[in-house]
Amino acid sequence: MKKRIFAALAAGMLASAALVSCGNSGASSSASSEDKASSAAESSGSSEESPAENSADPAAEAIVNRTETEHLVVSYFTWVGATEGISRIQDKMNELTIPALNIDVELNVTDFASRSQALTLAFSGGEQIDIMYSLGLGLSNAVQNDYLMDLEMDDGNGNQLIETYGKDIIDTMGWDNLNTSRIGGVLYGTSTQHDLAQGRNSILARRQTLEKAEAFMDLTPDYDTNIWKVDSQDDIVTIIKALHDAEPSVTAYQPSASASINWTSIDQLGGNVFGVLTDYGQNTEVVNYFETEEYLNFVKMMYDLNQYGCISPDAVTDTTSDQAAFQAGTINSFFTSGKPDIVTANDEDLICIQGGPDFTGSTQIGGFCWTIGYTTVDPVAAMQYLNFMYQSPEWNNLFMWGEEGVDYTLNDEGLVVKDDNSDFSHAMQWLSPAEFKAYVQEGNPADLWQQYEAFNDGAIVSKASGFTFDTAPVATQFTAVTNVYNQYQKAIEFGFSDPESSIAEMNAAMKAAGIDDIVAEKQAQLDAWLALQN
Repeated sequence: MKKRIFAALAAGMLASAALVSCGNSGASSSASSEDKASSAAESSGSSEESPAENSADPAAEAIVNRTETEHLVVSYFTWVGATEGISRIQDKMNELTIPALNIDVELNVTDFASRSQALTLAFSGGEQIDIMYSLGLGLSNAVQNDYLMDLEMDDGNGNQLIETYGKDIIDTMGWDNLNTSRIGGVLYGTSTQHDLAQGRNSILARRQTLEKAEAFMDLTPDYDTNIWKVDSQDDIVTIIKALHDAEPSVTAYQPSASASINWTSIDQLGGNVFGVLTDYGQNTEVVNYFETEEYLNFVKMMYDLNQYGCISPDAVTDTTSDQAAFQAGTINSFFTSGKPDIVTANDEDLICIQGGPDFTGSTQIGGFCWTIGYTTVDPVAAMQYLNFMYQSPEWNNLFMWGEEGVDYTLNDEGLVVKDDNSDFSHAMQWLSPAEFKAYVQEGNPADLWQQYEAFNDGAIVSKASGFTFDTAPVATQFTAVTNVYNQYQKAIEFGFSDPESSIAEMNAAMKAAGIDDIVAEKQAQLDAWLALQN
């Protein structure tokens, strides 16, 4: 209801603005505002006819009619919140968008841990959020709470938002990618340029230990590449056991609670394992993951590794992160997802070993997107700014690397060299709307973005790519099944329990908690979603 009311108000506001623009609305505006609008109009196109005279271009008209600089709020996150230099980068972005669009922005940056709560409070309180990155709150959750605008809504003048004011978004991403951010047929987000796939059956291992491990296996590592691709999961198991034989006093492999599906051909449908697709999402029958041969074989593999001595006896209770344990020298390998830059040339101590195909699951594109909040002050201005984020290499370089000459320089190859003293530094380059239009960082091949495009294009794509599961109809069962899984997961999936008997016990508890209801509901929603795609 909240969203429908706001959409009506927004349409009325936009229609009113159009009527006002037919009169002498600029007469009371300051000269500086008129200059900004004129400059923005000039930068919006190369036609000899001014945008104000060209009624066939609503986007140009919107800029001309913006006689005062529109102030928008753009919300995203870093792991630790706003960096010290954020206001300086914000000013540099405004130097780009005030002349082009007569829009300036305030960058609202949260830390990831508090993001969901912060955004919920902001939207509940009616605070202005014009553009928002979905992760942290979640696309499905945001839609369920009516926090987001329909990006194809009418602007009040018969023009569709994204088709009229977001053409560079469409050109950059294409409809196949954009359509993955639909829920119930409504487009709520714009996906981004980044690695859209993951290399399955992959680990990161210490090169030095791998050299010692060669004496304990029949495989020959390929040290000339950052990703050594082996034939199968069995080869990965052989390598982990050889790492243990080479250095028995160091944990050979640290398991992860989020890794189980990545050792299988399962698509984690809708972002959770309670109802999945097999065969890398090519089979659209939703099944109970914990009753599949895939899950049984994965658990048997982990049990085998545990019995061999590859896994720490404290794995279930140890909360040390993979990276921290690796840097401390207490483990020799851990789970990862293969991709072109998973190991850069500067990480000489690491090698990625991949035993499965590259795969794009149901949630890897659509769930990671930029959105327009229902509390935006102007949907058209928000869409035009969002469009600029996808169009401008300069904006993306500012977002990813900061200010050239202050936060980074370019080496002779045109690669980014970060300044160690920069006060604007983060690891969130993958949030950038158009990452492939920005510079590449040193340590990576100059053609990294081309490698990414080939990586994305060559991956197996789930037939459910873009599907989002609404848990509301089975909320009680979902909570109950989650609690059961949390009780059993680590003991089973880290190899501490007999596979067949422990899985049977967990499955019985899950069925009592309602997992069959979740699977049935997910199948019904998937069938309806697939029908919409057709």
